[in-house]
Amino acid sequence: MRNALVATSILLLCACGASREGSTCGPGTIDVDGVCVPAEDGGADADSDADTDTDTDADTDTDTDTGTGTGTGTDTDTGTGTDTDTCGGEEDEGWITETVDSDGTVGAYTSIAIDADDVVHIGYLHGAAFSGDEVRRAFGAAGGWTIETVDDTGTPEAPSLALGADGSAHAAWYDFGGRDLRYATDAGGGWASENVDTTGDTGVDPSVAVGSDDLVRIAYHDISEDHLKLATGAAGGFTIETAASGFAWAMYSGLALDEADVAHAVYHDVFSGDLRYANDSLGVWDVVSPAWDGTVGLYPSIAIDADGAPWMSYRDQTNQDMRVVTDVAGAWEIEVVDDTTDSGFDTSIAVDAEGAIHVSYRDDTNDDLHYGVRRGGEWTTERVDSVGDTGRNTSVAIGADGVVHLSYYDATNGDLRYARTAAPSNGVDEDCDGVTR
Repeated sequence: MRNALVATSILLLCACGASREGSTCGPGTIDVDGVCVPAEDGGADADSDADTDTDTDADTDTDTDTGTGTGTGTDTDTGTGTDTDTCGGEEDEGWITETVDSDGTVGAYTSIAIDADDVVHIGYLHGAAFSGDEVRRAFGAAGGWTIETVDDTGTPEAPSLALGADGSAHAAWYDFGGRDLRYATDAGGGWASENVDTTGDTGVDPSVAVGSDDLVRIAYHDISEDHLKLATGAAGGFTIETAASGFAWAMYSGLALDEADVAHAVYHDVFSGDLRYANDSLGVWDVVSPAWDGTVGLYPSIAIDADGAPWMSYRDQTNQDMRVVTDVAGAWEIEVVDDTTDSGFDTSIAVDAEGAIHVSYRDDTNDDLHYGVRRGGEWTTERVDSVGDTGRNTSVAIGADGVVHLSYYDATNGDLRYARTAAPSNGVDEDCDGVTR
C-alpha cells in the first residue's frame, strides 16, 4: 500500500506536501504522507521526475543519467543516453576472444586487416618458425571463419597481409628455404604467387601495403647488401629500390602509406641500436632516428594519421618498456605506453577515424597480450588474454564501426587466436577503474 500511496500522491499532487510533525524517520529521510523518503529534494518531487532526488531523471542516484554508473566525473549529457564523461556511464563489455585455427602448429606471424564490410582477414603461418609449410588466410568474424591456403611452396616465414580498395588480398613473405621475397594475391579470383626479389639473401621481415593507386608496396630487408628495400608494382611486375643503406642489419620493418600514397617505413638498426624512420615524400628517401637513447626500436610498427603524421610503436630494450614516438607536434616526442612489466614485444599500431591511437603488444613478464589506446593525450592499457603463453606476433586493426580487432599467436597450444572489443571503443570508464573502452 505504501507504493500505491506514493504513486497516487505523485500523480495527483506531485507529493508537494510537507513532512509531518512527530515523524520517526531516520537521518537523511523525511516523512511524506506516512512514508520515509530521501531528503535530498526536501522530501518533495519538486522537479516532477518521479523521484525525490535532486537530478532531473527518473532514478534514485544523483547523477543526470539513467545508467548505473556512479563515477565522480561531471556528466555532460541530459538524461537518457550514454554518458559523455570519462568516468561513469555505459561501458562496453570487454573483449571477445577465440581460437581461429588449431590445425597443428599454426598462427605465428599474424597480420590483420579489415575490409569495407568489416570482414576480418588474418594472414599467418602454418608450421613452426623457420620450418613453416604454408601461408594461410582466415577471414570472417567472431564465431565463423573460412581458412584457406595462400601458398604451400618453399619454407615461408613472417607473412604480411594487406587489402586493396576493391577488397583484394595481398600477401608478402620471406622464403627461408630459397632466401627470396615472395608475393601472392587473390585479385584474379584465386591465389596466385610469384617471386619478387631473388637476388642474394633477401625479403626478410616484409611489410606490405596497397595504395589508392592499387599499386602494392613491400618493404623488406636485403641481408646480402644490408639494405632496406621497397618493391612497388603489381602481380607480374615490380620495381625495386633501396630505401636505406649503411647499417649492419635492418630488423623488424614496418610500412604504411599516407593519403598521397607516400611510403613511410620504420625499422630497427641493429648496428646503432636505434629506431629508424624513412620516407620518400620529397621524391628521395630521407632517413632519421626518432629514438636513439640506448637500444630502442625493436618490434616496430607504423601508422599514419589523417594529418599525415607518423606514429611508431616499439620496444625500448634498455628500459624494457613499450613506447610510441611521433612528430605530430612538429618535433619528435616519445611517449611511454606501458612500463609496469617487461613489455613492448611484438608491437602493432593503428589510428582510428577519430584520431585515437591503438596499440597491441606482449608482456614478456607474464606472457600476456596487452592493448593500449591514446585519447586526449593520455594512454590507458589493459590485459586482453592471459591464458598460457600468449599474445605473440600480435597485430591490431580498427573496423569502420570502431571495433578493435587483434590477432595473435598462442604459443602454449600452437594456435591462431583472435580478440575483439564487444562494442565500438567509446572512451568511457564506467566503473572508474582507469580503463576506457
